[in-house]
Amino acid sequence: MNRYIVIAATIVWGLAIIPASIAALMSPMMFDTHGSEKILALNVCFWAVLTFPLAILISTVGMQIFHGQRQIIAASIPLINVVIVLAICALRSLRGEFW
Repeated sequence: MNRYIVIAATIVWGLAIIPASIAALMSPMMFDTHGSEKILALNVCFWAVLTFPLAILISTVGMQIFHGQRQIIAASIPLINVVIVLAICALRSLRGEFW
């Protein structure tokens, strides 16, 4: 079962690295508005988007190096960045703040 999860995760993260790299290159544009560099949620979101391709690379290499349960842990590394961005967007939209 772990083998199929690792193969699926490698395919998904391998396909996600191209748009993730483009998003990382465009992430400095989050700070176009004057004073936006002082918003903590925007800074956290910026670093999560910027480090997402690196997390994908670490995950993909880790899945090939480790065996057993550690492969599943390595496969879930990029999910940390995804959860951070989704949580920030959800919390800010619930509060009625749209950047």
